[in-house]
Amino acid sequence: MPNISKNYKSLAWLTNGAGGRVLLWALAMLLAALYLHAWCYALVNDDTGIYLATAERVAEGEVLYKSLYAGYTPLGIYSWALLKKLCGQATTYAHYLALNLLWLWLCALLCYLLGLRITASRRAAVAAALLVLALAYAYEGTYIVLEPFVLIFSLATLLLLHNSPARPAQLYGAGLCMGLAFLSKQYGLLMWIPAGYVVMAGFEGTRGRLQALGRLLLGFALPLGVLFGCYASCYHTGPQELLHAWGRYATSYHFGERSWGKMLAALARFVGSSLPLLLLLPLYARQLSGRKHLLFHSLLLTFMAFGSSLFYRQYPHYFLLLIPPAVLMGLYLLKAGWQLARLRPLLLTAVALTLLLAGLRPALGFLDMEQQRKTRLRQQQYALAARINEELPPGSEVLLMTYYHQRLAYLCRFRPVDPIGTGYTFTDILY
Repeated sequence: MPNISKNYKSLAWLTNGAGGRVLLWALAMLLAALYLHAWCYALVNDDTGIYLATAERVAEGEVLYKSLYAGYTPLGIYSWALLKKLCGQATTYAHYLALNLLWLWLCALLCYLLGLRITASRRAAVAAALLVLALAYAYEGTYIVLEPFVLIFSLATLLLLHNSPARPAQLYGAGLCMGLAFLSKQYGLLMWIPAGYVVMAGFEGTRGRLQALGRLLLGFALPLGVLFGCYASCYHTGPQELLHAWGRYATSYHFGERSWGKMLAALARFVGSSLPLLLLLPLYARQLSGRKHLLFHSLLLTFMAFGSSLFYRQYPHYFLLLIPPAVLMGLYLLKAGWQLARLRPLLLTAVALTLLLAGLRPALGFLDMEQQRKTRLRQQQYALAARINEELPPGSEVLLMTYYHQRLAYLCRFRPVDPIGTGYTFTDILY
């Protein structure tokens, strides 16, 4: 067996010395360059067409869910609409994408803060945050999607729940963040699973647990109450109409493509190809049991809860929800697993493989993005939109039937044929 003590000490220059600081700064600068490159050249994808076309109509005065249908909860759409209002006609795709990338980097900051709950090493927490950004880059984090909105509030929920001892204000705040996660996308509702577990396992007595759940519920209800109250008073629209819009899309979405088998296979591929360190979890089950590892358990439940979204489809950006809890679990495993000397060689091998794959995926993503730059694909998208607008001017009512045409709703500034019936949502799914 190799001399673990000697091998571990040989890493001291990277983990504790100046070399580690230099390496982390170099990685941070490299990731910043990769995201800047993507900000300049990433394509307008089809989900973006729906989100931004809807947001721009809202900025022009349409009332979401009353005069314009949307299948998602409204926080992301209202954020982009507000940006459109602030920047006016000068708003470009780069403005919207910058907002999304900012949210993603804020997610990395929250991962850093959660990392400090796991380990006292600031460098380990920074490394975990950079790993989150590296994997997000490879899983469509450079597109405009709703998942960064969900993540920012989900991670804030975990941070508040594990700021021991949990005060009443922190419980209200955690509930508020869960409400905002839900208003970002329906999947945010799944945060009740880890939050409920933390309350049941972390609080003593029935009374204490009920009080904690009540505070979470009140915090959760606050943003929904504000939204429902605004719609009722300003637009005479009841909560049932909003709930119907959110539920209609969720229950009709890819009805014939739901599969537990595909979900489990996708999770296995994600772990095996991105974070093989997590494959060692069964070997450390005993070390990670007990109430003192409550944060690890809540991260695992968050990973499993968001992993259930893959039951519907396995789009790359769906995995964005899995990356932060998976990386933080890996950090937790590295800290707890080091205590078992006999498994350290296996642990170091898994860490090395994880870092290798984490570097390979962004590299492949960069090559793909560089190909898009060289062939001027984003410019081609706008040129195609300009040619289409010669026949169908901006503001025309156009029915875009298939998924692959939805980006034209934004690029060509089309209006939907049936605003309240389908809006810009995928008509081939709803009908």
